[in-house]
Order: sequence, then structure tokens, then C-alpha cells
Amino acid sequence: MDIEWRGDSSFVLRTQGCTVLVDPGVGGASADIPADIVILSRRDEADPGCASASSPSGAFVIDGPGEYEIGGVFVIGKRIGGSRGGKGASGQVTGYVVDADDVTVCHLGGLSEVPAPEHLEALGPVDVLLVPVGGGPTLGASEAVEVVGQVEPSIIVPARYAVSDGGEMETVDRFLSEIGAESPEQLDVLEASATKLPLEPKVVLLRPRS
Repeated sequence: MDIEWRGDSSFVLRTQGCTVLVDPGVGGASADIPADIVILSRRDEADPGCASASSPSGAFVIDGPGEYEIGGVFVIGKRIGGSRGGKGASGQVTGYVVDADDVTVCHLGGLSEVPAPEHLEALGPVDVLLVPVGGGPTLGASEAVEVVGQVEPSIIVPARYAVSDGGEMETVDRFLSEIGAESPEQLDVLEASATKLPLEPKVVLLRPRS
């Protein structure tokens, strides 16, 4: 499975048979990217760009908890917590696990609070964790480290952080310091394979792609 970060909470997952677009309209991921599956992690009236994003024609849209199978891709959505909206409103966040090509990827969207342990356990084993780390409306560095410790993924991919200083969110630096990743690997695309997962947890920084 190939994983691309499009900024903020937007990702593109490319499996052998499907393209999965996560949170179009939130980062740089445009809804005109050809996709078979679209996942919306948040239902928040204060952040309509996520919940009401236009989806590619013909794509199967997943916007809430449940179990789904599309084209050999298995998706499990579990309600895991809240998200602070831009106007102080709180929306519901669904954590999603995408299982394809023998790799499980968990996307935590705009999560703003550390979920109860049983909520994270309900997501099952995770190979790659896509976790917000920049604070502001979502998890900050310390909270993200706590979540990583509970999920215990093989690969950690930070998301929802400022790519430069300034603004509401922090850069990724504080998270890297607190989790002890001094020189993380930086990639344009993460090629995740069940046969090449690291023996110890590893942080990978993805460069945002337009």
C-alpha cells in the first residue's frame, strides 16, 4: 500500500485494487482525485469542508461508524471522541482502520482528546497510525504521544501540524522531541508492506503533496 499526505488530515491510500481518499477538502487533497472510496472522519457543522466535501464521481463514501468491504478493501469505523470546531463547536470523530494488501492503517482525523483505552482497543491491531500532533483544534504533541503508546503501531505518521512556524497549530518538532525521534525518515510516499514493517516503532514524516 502506498500512502501520501495531502496536508492537514487528508491522505491518499493506494492499494493494489483501489484508491482511498481520506478527508478531501481538509488539506490539499482535492475531490477531483480519482478514487474508489472516500472516507470522511468528522461530522462537524463548524467544519463543513470535511463532512460536505464533494466526492469523486462513482466513489463509495464512508462518513460514519460501521464495517465496509469495497473492492477487497476492508474499512472499520469506530466513534472514538470529539473534535473542536473552528467556532468552539464540538463534532464527532470516527477513527477508521483500512485493511488492504495485508496492511492495517488507522486514521484518527481531527481528534482533539485522548480517547478512552477501550475505544482505541476497539480499533484492533494497527500497522500504520496517522495521528494529529499539532495542537490547536486537535491533539497536541503530548496527547499524540499518549495515543501512540496505547495503539502501539509499527509506523507513526504525524498529521495536522503546521509545516512552518506561526498559526494556530505547532510544527512537528515538539512531537518528535517528546516521542524521541531525532532524525525521522522523510518521504514523499510511504510504501507500507506487511513483510517490511519495522521491529521497533518508527516515525515517518511525509512531505505534503499537492
